Amino acid sequence: MLFQQGPMAASGPSPLPGAWWRSYRWLHLGTGDPAYYLRLARAARRARQRVALDPAQEIFYRWDRPTFRAILPLADILFGNRAEIARAVAWSEVRRPDDLVRLVPLVVRTEGPAGATGFFRGGAVHAEGRRPARRRTLVGAGDAFRGGFYGAWFAGEPLAGCLAAGHRAAIARIEGGC
Repeated sequence: MLFQQGPMAASGPSPLPGAWWRSYRWLHLGTGDPAYYLRLARAARRARQRVALDPAQEIFYRWDRPTFRAILPLADILFGNRAEIARAVAWSEVRRPDDLVRLVPLVVRTEGPAGATGFFRGGAVHAEGRRPARRRTLVGAGDAFRGGFYGAWFAGEPLAGCLAAGHRAAIARIEGGC
């Protein structure tokens, strides 16, 4: 898996990475320039790579509807919290998060202490959460969730196990354990 942060400012005509990145099976697109990511996602699909889209809070101030709608069908997974997935629903002109799976096969929605839900074309799975025993920081909780999720995902765990692993990792980060 390759995590591509991309250029933090507008990339304009910046070239895509050299051929080395095509050796990865998965490409995770986080925060960064949406136009650059659209170009990168198109190149990844041509190279038969799987794409995970994780625009995070930038869906509210860096992304626009046309770019988001263009990239979403190129993604295999969409990550977001409740508010971010609500924006994705509104921009995709569907009614509910589970309708997004018409455009992207898996939608992972984090729900704070309530856990996380994965929506897929066959239904939905929810992993119960818990409140942190203490709250040292929220910084990095989303990244920790993705790390826990991917660790379980690439180990072949079922979706419920991946969601639970992500939630556990986020709680550990919030409590200051990692």
